[in-house]
Amino acid sequence: MGIVVRQSFLNLISIGIAFLIGAVNTLYLYPTFLGSKLQGLIIALLAISNLVQPFISFGTKMEVNENIATINRDIEGGEEVVEVATPFVLSAAKGMAEQRIPNMRGIMMAKRKPLSVIEPVAFDDPVAVVGYTLPSAKSAVKMVDPEDMDELVRLLHEEAKII
Repeated sequence: MGIVVRQSFLNLISIGIAFLIGAVNTLYLYPTFLGSKLQGLIIALLAISNLVQPFISFGTKMEVNENIATINRDIEGGEEVVEVATPFVLSAAKGMAEQRIPNMRGIMMAKRKPLSVIEPVAFDDPVAVVGYTLPSAKSAVKMVDPEDMDELVRLLHEEAKII
């Protein structure tokens, strides 16, 4: 019984430290060092950590063969090749996700190809829209004199129920 209690206590301490590190990262380090321009990256990293999916950052090239993906990444002094099983999350580097502008030769070649029309297949939609409702109308803006702080506090407390 002593071993179980000891391991449970150590597990509790390690989880507490992990939560503390996560809180410091989320509340202080991410906003301070990454800034507001990379706020989307912070949200993506947090969402990925919740999904518990393998995450590969800054991929420059990707090839998928059945359920194995081969991803190239630029590293200092060379290139790293990573293989990962699907599903996974990949953040693409600048060169990988750029749109390709069609050239005139490709457009003319595409005109010559026969266009085959495929009839759609009927299926049962598992989602049904129950209804739509409009949001409630917004109330008028109340102007408060900057010198009248008591009125501002009263409005925030009674009407907005913020404080």
